[in-house]
Amino acid sequence: MEYLNEYKQKFRKLKEIQDKYGIDPADTDSILDGIDSYRVNTPVVGNFSTGKSSMINAIIGKPLLSVEITPETAVPTEIYYGNNKVYQYDKDTVIERRIEELPLKGLTIQTTDLVKIEYENEFLKEIKTVNIVDLPGFDTSFELHNRAIDQYLPNSLAYLL
Repeated sequence: MEYLNEYKQKFRKLKEIQDKYGIDPADTDSILDGIDSYRVNTPVVGNFSTGKSSMINAIIGKPLLSVEITPETAVPTEIYYGNNKVYQYDKDTVIERRIEELPLKGLTIQTTDLVKIEYENEFLKEIKTVNIVDLPGFDTSFELHNRAIDQYLPNSLAYLL
């Protein structure tokens, strides 16, 4: 992660220049605060029931994602390196769950906006700056699925098809 330290150093230098000339460093401060937690969204996209979740489970080496779902239960799920925690973002609340509760079953896009899974394993540790996103299939007729997909695709730098 040496390149992250290089970026931090450059932004610290920018902040020094801003301070010297009386320029508000708020944007620079915000960037510096976000460098350590930044991750590249990498959505896994494809049609419904084509093995997206199964592939992610195989890559990670543990069945974190449910593979026995119907189109109406597909909820966007982010997986990244972390402390074995699960966050379920329902419409009005965040529920923290244990990693042992995975895979979650019965969640619906109508009630759950997003699930985030922090998982500590060697593969994810190697790609700490990557956020793997399991998305609903393209070919469902649910408008909420389309919105979820539309939310990730323009903000992603890499895709797994």
